Amino acid sequence: MSLHLDGLRDSLGSTEAEPAQRGTVQIGGAAEIMTLRVLPALAPLTGRGLYLHATFGLARDLLVDLAADRLDLVVSAIRPTHHALLAVPLADEEFLLVGPPSMARTVDADRLRTALAALPLVAYGEELPILRRYWRGEFGHRPANPVALVAPDLRAVLAAVETGAGISALPRYLVEPALAAGRGIQLHCSEAPPLNTIYLAVRRGAPANPALTVVRERLTDAAADGENSERGAPPCRPADGTYTAEKARGFSGTSTVPADEQGGDSTQGRWRKTLCRCGNQMMLTP
Repeated sequence: MSLHLDGLRDSLGSTEAEPAQRGTVQIGGAAEIMTLRVLPALAPLTGRGLYLHATFGLARDLLVDLAADRLDLVVSAIRPTHHALLAVPLADEEFLLVGPPSMARTVDADRLRTALAALPLVAYGEELPILRRYWRGEFGHRPANPVALVAPDLRAVLAAVETGAGISALPRYLVEPALAAGRGIQLHCSEAPPLNTIYLAVRRGAPANPALTVVRERLTDAAADGENSERGAPPCRPADGTYTAEKARGFSGTSTVPADEQGGDSTQGRWRKTLCRCGNQMMLTP
């Protein structure tokens, strides 16, 4: 299930007629997903009097803070295993393999795997957490490509890709603007693209907090709206080199490290099997 930001704005509408909602919620998550999806989705609640305090970090560290009562809610890219925590799946994030247009033109579609193996990588971490998972799932082995740049922020990874440093696997929602503007090209498309489940985690037995309940409901409702907006999306198909963003929007989320690279279960709680929605995106298919 994916959370659709544009549809979310429409579904939220005006907050003028909604009741006041006082209280504070301490919420944690990865900087990318919080900045580009979660906080914009929750912003209308502040107009009703709600106070939000956001903390950015890695899922494992934030879950420790949640268990220690330093946070009320964590948007987590891994499924919590601590007995004191309770989590429900929120959304599935979908990853795309992208590169700069100048580099994409050097890839021979008839020899896709060989051509991709020669291109430099832009990675989130030295161990290639996201790229390793993508390569293993799609090509059956770890990437042997040279690594050109490592940056611990997916927005920085995207910026480096756009400016020609190399190729990378990134969440769909993050790369959509670059694809739509022609600053990036999708290099590979799969019938069942790599997914990672995003969870909402809270403490078991925590005192009742009406403000927290409103925040959880708002995110869950937005995720449901996103799923409805994407029903009937076309399967992956080659096309004419243009990109239709409306066919590929979604809160696919952003995890800094996929669940199976952190010991989590990326299939547990998955709400749907997402097809590769390439729309009219120019891509290379094996």
